[in-house]
Amino acid sequence: MKRKKLLKRMGSIFLACMMIFSITGCSKNDGEQKPDKEEKTSAASEMETTADTDGREMIGNVYLEGLPLCKETETITILVNSSADPNEMELFKRFEEETNVKINWLAYSGDVATEKKNLMYSSGEYPDMVCGWLLNDTDIMRYGANEGIYIPLEDLIAQYAPRIQDCLDKFPEGRDTVTTPDGHIYTVPIMAPQPVTENVVLINKAWLEAVDMEMPATVDELYDVLVAFRDKDPNGNSQADEIPFSTQSLGLRHMLAWFGLGDSTDQHIAVKDSNLVFVPETENYYEAVKFLNKLFREGLLDQELFTHSDDQFKAKGKEEEPVYGLFIDWSGPGVVGQERFEEEYTALPPLASSMSPEPVWPQGPTSVFKDQCAITKNAANPMLILRWLDYIYDEDNSVQIMKGPYGELIERNDDGSFSALEPPAGENMDSYRNKISITGMPYCIMPEIQNKLPLSAFEQVKQDADDVYAAYITKEPIPAYWLTPEESSEISTVQTDLDKYVKDTFASWVSGQSNIEEEWDAYKEQLKILGLDKYMDVMTSAVFRNKSN
Repeated sequence: MKRKKLLKRMGSIFLACMMIFSITGCSKNDGEQKPDKEEKTSAASEMETTADTDGREMIGNVYLEGLPLCKETETITILVNSSADPNEMELFKRFEEETNVKINWLAYSGDVATEKKNLMYSSGEYPDMVCGWLLNDTDIMRYGANEGIYIPLEDLIAQYAPRIQDCLDKFPEGRDTVTTPDGHIYTVPIMAPQPVTENVVLINKAWLEAVDMEMPATVDELYDVLVAFRDKDPNGNSQADEIPFSTQSLGLRHMLAWFGLGDSTDQHIAVKDSNLVFVPETENYYEAVKFLNKLFREGLLDQELFTHSDDQFKAKGKEEEPVYGLFIDWSGPGVVGQERFEEEYTALPPLASSMSPEPVWPQGPTSVFKDQCAITKNAANPMLILRWLDYIYDEDNSVQIMKGPYGELIERNDDGSFSALEPPAGENMDSYRNKISITGMPYCIMPEIQNKLPLSAFEQVKQDADDVYAAYITKEPIPAYWLTPEESSEISTVQTDLDKYVKDTFASWVSGQSNIEEEWDAYKEQLKILGLDKYMDVMTSAVFRNKSN
């Protein structure tokens, strides 16, 4: 009886809050459409915890426990970035059948998805949720903490999402990472142990043997190897078609670590000697860019580096004759194919240089991706949404969001163990997984479960590279941090201007369109004019806000 009264009271409180925050559907948010506060409070007070004919407790149409989640079918609209149609994914078809919740997917790929998100902000027409790899810290702090477009979730999680609550409490630094400076939680994250590296440098060991050279250990030795790859026909086809070193332009940010500081974040920051530094104004960066320009000028670096697309970069790697001597990627098989990779490539350990006698490499991705899913104020039933998100946090569902549905790339055996399955012929694991699941949706894989999951051949490559790089990972990683709404507002334009200027000058200097030695002093002065000092003051405060004294 006490439980029923408590649930009734909780339901009334929740619905009162919910109705204050929400507007039914995806209608445009304007003052005339907001119901009177007293009217909403009165309506909420009439909502009670009831029992269905099977004894299951409900608030309105939503069951408080078990499946399905609601008695009558309800629809949730989700904006998500996905290159495949979620409506065709068997995993999400099953989710709909089990929960009785239909998802209206607003699914777009790449830049189109970002454009749709930005249009949403400007138009005021919001779906129930925004999920996947679409949101960032600025979105959450500006449109959540500051403008109230995304609603706080911590109370709803505590009441209606026991799995999410448990993961936040038990996953290392889970709750601390997603809690914003105002004390709220606006997002449901991905939580899963990650590789120790992001991108790594991969070298053609067959070509090393062909040119009779050892694995390079310094940037000067690498230069000699690349010259040999260019001049000695290591693929043996009597054509000068070798590309000694290729990647995408952003991939080069990682190899700047050969000179002591990898510029591996969109904020262009790193920690050095316990201080935050702006990597593109350091002498390390200056020397790295000069080295890259030397490689580009001598035809050792892909001449299409700044113009080829991701698809074109990978297509060159899969040509009939191998053309890449060195490239940078997450693991490798996605660029040159699984068979060629296993036969010809291996991880190149981080290199030393005059600027960095002790090799170092940037930290890998965080194990808590905090910006994965947020609920907007237009959501008609946040309680149902939290119950649905809690459902996909179930262990089996989480494994299948990450790996794909059982029977495709992974199988769960009768004894609870897992077996890896290979993708269909002509597919690699990464691209095929994106066709059968939305891997950017929230899920939770606790470390003890991760340790039980098998590695496919594709994933084993990443693990092998991690093993090589683990000893070189920086001892000064950037801690998890949030900008406050005020901080985000203060540097939003400055950050955009700095990022564009840095990327434009980097491309111009590396490709030889302009000269870093001639422009370096003026470049640093322009960084100041664009607001670098203010930017670094704010970023330093945010990054070290929770640093122990």
